Amino acid sequence: MKRPAATTSQDELVAAALRGDRDAQGEIIRRFQKPVLGLCSQLVGPRQAEDLAQDSLTQVLARLDTFTGRSDLGTWIYRITTNICLTYLRRRKRSPLRTDDSAQACDPIGEPGGDWRVQTGENRGSIRRALESLADEHRVILILRDVRGLEYEQLAEVLGIAPGTVRSRLFRARRALREALGPGFESR
Repeated sequence: MKRPAATTSQDELVAAALRGDRDAQGEIIRRFQKPVLGLCSQLVGPRQAEDLAQDSLTQVLARLDTFTGRSDLGTWIYRITTNICLTYLRRRKRSPLRTDDSAQACDPIGEPGGDWRVQTGENRGSIRRALESLADEHRVILILRDVRGLEYEQLAEVLGIAPGTVRSRLFRARRALREALGPGFESR
């Protein structure tokens, strides 16, 4: 396969990459580099995001032979990335994330969720601080659903949980976010 085009299908790209085609492997990295970096930045903060994104993409290529095609390649890559970020968060002592607007600028794999209405100025800072205060499992599911736009089935796949668990965990996470924002918070 010579220089994979942006229109090369996911299945063709994976098959070529598995045959050792470096151009296909590079195309996978190119397509998913920004979404993976954005997810890492939102989950662990910008300081560690580049290293974790690189680890994630290295793991993607190393584990490509385990990709069965039952889910979208992007969903599978998000699962690897989320697991790497969660492992990092578990290993370090919990400390506040230092996020910046560059995390918001990175391309999502899915369309941003309709529930996420990031505000400007004071509201944006309040939302960011509230997200930082949440338990990892709550912050992760909110970012994946409401910021990154993953569907319930994709969330179940990425998080390795049942679809019913996705709904209840998302409900609890949104409730925790509302509580963290406090009664005086108004979204506009």
